[in-house]
Amino acid sequence: MAPRPRPASRAVALAIALATLVVPAAAAAQSATTTSITASPSPATAGQPVTLTATTSAPGTVTFTYGGQTVGTAPTAGAAATASGFTQWHYIGNSVAHRIATNPARTDLYVSTYNPDDCGGGRCWTKRLAPDGGVSYAPNESWNGLYVSVTGLAVASNGTIYEGIFNGSAQNTIRKRTSIGNVSTEFVSSTSICGTCTAGQGYITGMTIDANDNLYVTNSREGKILKVTPDGVVSTYASGLGSPIAGPVINHSTGVLYYIDGNRDINQIRAGGGAATLLTEANCAIETNPGSGWYGTGAQLALDSAGFI
Repeated sequence: MAPRPRPASRAVALAIALATLVVPAAAAAQSATTTSITASPSPATAGQPVTLTATTSAPGTVTFTYGGQTVGTAPTAGAAATASGFTQWHYIGNSVAHRIATNPARTDLYVSTYNPDDCGGGRCWTKRLAPDGGVSYAPNESWNGLYVSVTGLAVASNGTIYEGIFNGSAQNTIRKRTSIGNVSTEFVSSTSICGTCTAGQGYITGMTIDANDNLYVTNSREGKILKVTPDGVVSTYASGLGSPIAGPVINHSTGVLYYIDGNRDINQIRAGGGAATLLTEANCAIETNPGSGWYGTGAQLALDSAGFI
């Protein structure tokens, strides 16, 4: 899907009652991004309600003044825009899109899908979605099948695809394939992900990749994020994050990593790792019941080109 065009401007209005006649030149809106201000009606009669409208180039709070005195403040609201440039992809139905992966260096999109009853026709296989609407399927492999889900998915700048496995014989490993049509090989073992993994429990609940093609993997049951270099070297990037955690995404420009915690809120970790801080209460839809087979899975975060989540 092509990105929606961002509104070129934002408008904010403040309704006031002035005791004197109003003309646009008499009013001001103090904001570093204010591009224009209008008053309606103008001119106005004494005591008549007047609406001041400021147009800004970025979101924020605008302070309105009249005759040099502050008459009020108001937050900006997005201006209307027409969405266009959509691409729609079609692949064999009755499957749920579980994880989506993109990379700023590439124009294609990757998606892992899941079907608990029928994996025929590629329903449970990772897919490449091309900008022209074309769909390519990963090959069927012995580790894949019913009840197996790719809950971590990332694509490197050179097109290498990484898949974190949640169930089956390859559970809690990361698989690597050089292109969508090639078979995968084990890239990171389960021992490197969770040491002595509890049988039948999935630990990988999300995966993202930075500008240098390092992977970041949420280990939900142990409350930590692992960093994996392109050579497969694994280290702990952040720990003590509680459980579950999921849906990581990293900003390629700033290196800030965002993830969802057990309160379903969005947290952030500064570039280089370390302590996490709350970004916003979000009520994201992830499974927080430790008795569930899908513990920690669910929502996934994404960033647009401007760095908005």
